[in-house]
Amino acid sequence: MDDISELQGDILDAALAPEDWCAVLDKIHRRFDASGCDLYMFRNDELVFSAGAGLDVSVPEYIERFIDREPRSLALSSLPTGGIITDLTLVTRSTLKTSDYYAEFLPRFGLSGCIAGSVINTRTHRAYLGIHFPTGRWEFDHELLAGARRLQPM
Repeated sequence: MDDISELQGDILDAALAPEDWCAVLDKIHRRFDASGCDLYMFRNDELVFSAGAGLDVSVPEYIERFIDREPRSLALSSLPTGGIITDLTLVTRSTLKTSDYYAEFLPRFGLSGCIAGSVINTRTHRAYLGIHFPTGRWEFDHELLAGARRLQPM
């Protein structure tokens, strides 16, 4: 069994035991050599669960200022379950310099590019998985994107 298949199993297990999410996110962030990972779950547009690993980010500030407002969250809200996006598929390089989210918030925590996935997206439930990378990394090779895509449900 390869490491992505093992992670897929860990994700399914964590869906039944939410207390395991931090450990699963930690494995994902190490596997992808990322700065960290996070997971946000919503029911009827209300945040009901969040977890992270390897991130020193102000989650309350992110929720208050950016969830469902910044380009990535807006794109994820309409992305079908199993889909992935990266920041540069959403914005221009100009946006990266002028958006508070990309120009101020992420750099403050040493982050830039993210591969974000839609783990669940129904009329009532949404869940997003983010794999974050250090400042200056915006583009991702085919192998990295293919691995992130395999983590998403089919």
